[in-house]
Amino acid sequence: MQEELTDKMHSEFTIDSETEISHKVHAACSVVKDGVFELNEALEVYDITKAQYDKYSPKWLKLIS
Repeated sequence: MQEELTDKMHSEFTIDSETEISHKVHAACSVVKDGVFELNEALEVYDITKAQYDKYSPKWLKLIS
């Protein structure tokens, strides 16, 4: 028997756009800190702008330091 997600169930897995950007910035901070990418490369890979990075990175950099 195949089950499908209802609209209500599916909505529980979505996040707002600002939270998604914040999570992308977290990922970018992590890979830059670990030396995987330079900042410009991480911005491109995670499809975020420098302004978005600057907005959320202080929070994430503090947490991953």
